[in-house]
Amino acid sequence: MANSRDFSEKVALITGSSSGIGAATAISLSKAGAQVVVTGRNADNVSKVSQECEKVSPNGLKALGVVADLIKEEDCKRLIDSTISKFGKLDILVNNAGAGVVTPIKDSSIMDSYERFMKLNVRSVVYLTHLAVEYLEKTKGVIINISSIAGMKPVSIYCIEKNSLFDKNFRHNFHLEFEI
Repeated sequence: MANSRDFSEKVALITGSSSGIGAATAISLSKAGAQVVVTGRNADNVSKVSQECEKVSPNGLKALGVVADLIKEEDCKRLIDSTISKFGKLDILVNNAGAGVVTPIKDSSIMDSYERFMKLNVRSVVYLTHLAVEYLEKTKGVIINISSIAGMKPVSIYCIEKNSLFDKNFRHNFHLEFEI
């Protein structure tokens, strides 16, 4: 039986991998032999995590670092294009990037907050998956969508956004979010 932790010959793109869970995922996949794409908005963090991936890679594989803001469609496209240009394929897409903000329903900026975080937490997942699926089909690859325990608690816009693609009780959460 093959070692389930051997990711040699695999290419993994992990969004939001310049810190937190995404960085830990990129480093773990590098340690298991994968070629990884590290991405985030902060160039210094992207570089730092990319260097860490190279250090732990059993073959000294250099990670591809891509600074990108997933709210911008052109950055999402550039992220996929850069991955394919560098590695020629994609085996694993980890949709990890996400953020939240607590905005009271009466706040005048509620719709601005909603738009921004829907673009990051939902729209970018759909768009990146759309862009990546043709490459993932060729490699019989996988998509991993990282959610959050906060999504199970209807206390913020974040819970609606982060789990709306995955939570069959979406309408219930949405109703509770805006109940006054």
